[in-house]
Amino acid sequence: MNSLLKTIIINTVKHSNVVLTRHPGIDEYIVKDNTGKTLMEYTNGWDYGQYVLTINGTKFEIEWYENTKKALSQKQQDMFDILHEITGRYTELERARNATMALTTAEQAIIDFLNGKTSVKAK
Repeated sequence: MNSLLKTIIINTVKHSNVVLTRHPGIDEYIVKDNTGKTLMEYTNGWDYGQYVLTINGTKFEIEWYENTKKALSQKQQDMFDILHEITGRYTELERARNATMALTTAEQAIIDFLNGKTSVKAK
């Protein structure tokens, strides 16, 4: 994979929403922009040794098995770097969702104010 393309993919993931669907032996990640449009899909078929990244109909695929003793090829390394970014972003968003559920009313009011959703409170 071209290094510029890889960098753009990783930067896109850093600013996107990531949705995870789990199936036996497969994790499917969908990366969406802030309007909900799907930007890319990554199928992590860890149990089957299949990894597929799909962007706008273009597929990048690798095979890799846990018991493989050979070093990763550059293509495999690129795919795993992207996967790690996607899983990291998903974890970050999941932690934020969990933290949001634990906010007090006063804390939520502060966040709303800082995000411009409410006006200044009278003194």
